[in-house]
Amino acid sequence: MAKVAIVTGDNHGIPDNLLKKLEITMLHHPATLEGKEYLVRKTISPEDFLAKVKASKGFPKTAAINVERFAEVYRKLTAEGKSIVNITMAGGIFSQPTLDAAKEAINKVEGADVAVVNSMLTAHPIGLVILEAARAAKEGKSKDEVAKIAQDVASKSTLILALPDLEYLHRGGRIGKGKALLGSLMKVIPILIMRYGTQAIEPLGKGRSIAQVNQKIIETIKTDMEKSGAKKVKALIGDVGDNLEATKTLKEALKKNIDCEEIIMGKLGCEIVHLGPGGWGIGYYLVK
Repeated sequence: MAKVAIVTGDNHGIPDNLLKKLEITMLHHPATLEGKEYLVRKTISPEDFLAKVKASKGFPKTAAINVERFAEVYRKLTAEGKSIVNITMAGGIFSQPTLDAAKEAINKVEGADVAVVNSMLTAHPIGLVILEAARAAKEGKSKDEVAKIAQDVASKSTLILALPDLEYLHRGGRIGKGKALLGSLMKVIPILIMRYGTQAIEPLGKGRSIAQVNQKIIETIKTDMEKSGAKKVKALIGDVGDNLEATKTLKEALKKNIDCEEIIMGKLGCEIVHLGPGGWGIGYYLVK
């Protein structure tokens, strides 16, 4: 049975040490700011890119990973005798071109054995999906088994974001203008949620401080656990690079209030473009 390789984008927050340990191939969505292209976490650090975003009068944009780049990676891994599971963010308004390119590239590589998994999510929870898939691959599971595990984890996963400035999410086409005005008009930190399969980021609440926001996040996770009968959660917490206080206190609150099987502290890549300065969040999935 062929060894399974995991391929994905850079919108998940997985730390570099885990990417290396689990042999995850990460491709980058190009980010453009003031006409210049960057590959966050490759040609520029998240911190340096965020500093450029803050100093700019314009808004950054991202582009899809193209067919040729996927085909290049598929070709290399196929030559190594590997099957491939490619885990993408949600299609639709999030990244349909990347999802389409991941599938189209299969036909460009003779003998490629690829399963493309549409996670139906974005940002932090994709990291959890990728990690579980990569661990299954390391255990020697087949391509189909790994893909099934990825889909199963995704179906139990949720994203919660706290974004002081929703204009970045609006500019990226993730929410409408009305929702983007919410935080700025009310001088609060909007809290948003995305559940598996909804293809939408919806309002969850608001807070006037990091503590209030994190408390709402904890309450939401507890409610989800009670409804599903889950005993534990696995979580990935991350910010865009400038709000360590928020992520540290969220981790502490999570450990104090919820039985966590695993908590990973991550750092986002291209998603900085959509979350904006000060943003933080958590991806979690329920373990029964």
